[in-house]
Amino acid sequence: MSKPLTSVITTLATVTTPVTTVNSVSPKEKKQTKSRNKSLEENTVVTTKELFNEAKSYRSHFSWTGAVTAFLLGLSPSVWDIQTDYRFADKQKHDVYISNLTYLFISLPGIMLTVTATGNIMNKVVAKCCPGRVG
Repeated sequence: MSKPLTSVITTLATVTTPVTTVNSVSPKEKKQTKSRNKSLEENTVVTTKELFNEAKSYRSHFSWTGAVTAFLLGLSPSVWDIQTDYRFADKQKHDVYISNLTYLFISLPGIMLTVTATGNIMNKVVAKCCPGRVG
């Protein structure tokens, strides 16, 4: 057998092996798992100083090909999704209720953004007008 095929078969054999009991983990294995989880947590610590330095030196990380690729791969699915939603709503002319619900669904992200931004602005205005009264 070839090397990749044996590794797949071995993986399948270990995945399909039934577990006899839930508490079959030894204390040593539990300790190793805890230390592995702790090392993962330590590796995921984000320091704002490093992020700020990276943002200041963005030119060393920026490329136009990467920007265009990210823009196209990020924008294309969204445009396709919105376009199909509008096409579906347009086909529902005979049922105005479904058509209006579809248009509402399409506009919900913008509505929620507007409501959230308005609430944040109102909180700031009230906090400036009445300091100490807004929690």
